[in-house]
Amino acid sequence: MTKLINLPGVIVENIQDAEETLIVSVRVQEKTAKCPRCGHTSRRLHQNKRHLLLGYL
Repeated sequence: MTKLINLPGVIVENIQDAEETLIVSVRVQEKTAKCPRCGHTSRRLHQNKRHLLLGYL
């Protein structure tokens, strides 16, 4: 599934089928990331978000 999604550095960890909804859990491969606001590199998770995508499949 990771190859199907085709997002560099993103790894699919889990897929759940809940009626008419597909729940895909992913993580990034890198252990560090730059803050898009200040540019500081960090190893800590700054935010964890869930997104609802409608009509993409």
